[in-house]
Amino acid sequence: MGSTIMGNKFEQAFVNEIDALFEDDRARALATISSELHKFLILEAPGVRFKYSATDDELVAILKVLSRDALVTYAQFHASKPLGFPELPISFDACKEMKNKRYPCAQLTGFFGLSQLMARWDKKHPTFKPFFRGLLADERTPKQLREDPELRKMFSPKPLEGLRQGGYWATPATLKGWVDLVARIDASVRQPANSVLMIAHARALADRGIQY
Repeated sequence: MGSTIMGNKFEQAFVNEIDALFEDDRARALATISSELHKFLILEAPGVRFKYSATDDELVAILKVLSRDALVTYAQFHASKPLGFPELPISFDACKEMKNKRYPCAQLTGFFGLSQLMARWDKKHPTFKPFFRGLLADERTPKQLREDPELRKMFSPKPLEGLRQGGYWATPATLKGWVDLVARIDASVRQPANSVLMIAHARALADRGIQY
């Protein structure tokens, strides 16, 4: 009971922080340009860095939840990760960068971060221990990672149901959710090239104290 209450308070703190970050970002950005250009303004969600239109309230509501879930997953990994492992990346670029590092523990963390991201930090996603064990048991995992003796000592290889080509875990539902999210973001940020140039020009003027 006590742990549930603490967990709820923990998540609510993230909700409050994410709400404040989104609204502060939007308010500052919208204040730099005239109202007729607001619909062309593209911003990035805090932490996860998914792009969105500043006036797309529906997508903002979705991204607030995802940003919160990403931060909760980040904090849980931080509290339980093995010694020597880096922090969990929660943006697409950060996950790719982590996967490409030289160190095996960083590569594993990059795989885990990207898998969590593509599952949209679903609570059903395996925790890092069964995920790492599954990755080391999968013949599609890069050989130098799969056969690393230190990793195999830490995480005895064991097949993981749902592990896909590319080293990420998924179910039909999480795959559909990821595809739908990408399509929704694309619909929000797609805009004519001349609108992008107008925004860039307006921001440049704003930096000089001139209202467009």
